[in-house]
Amino acid sequence: MDTLFMIANTAQELLWPGGGQVGLGFVLYAIFAVSGALGVIYALYLGFMLGKAEDEGKRQKAKQRIVNVIFSLFVILVLTILLTTSPQWLR
Repeated sequence: MDTLFMIANTAQELLWPGGGQVGLGFVLYAIFAVSGALGVIYALYLGFMLGKAEDEGKRQKAKQRIVNVIFSLFVILVLTILLTTSPQWLR
């Protein structure tokens, strides 16, 4: 965990010089940002797979995965909103 905070401190210093220590909020925000970006890329890939699917089974599997990814991205969005409006101890 110390290594994660060290990496986050370095990233925060590069992005916001003189910003001080990294709190839990910054680490969670970074994790949510990466997860959201990967989720969008995966959703695009699944859309491609849905369009390319030839049989109904593959098409249904891709549709279900797209629904799961959209739900997950919604959860990440809600958590990010809660994090940015969180109490001071989380930052």
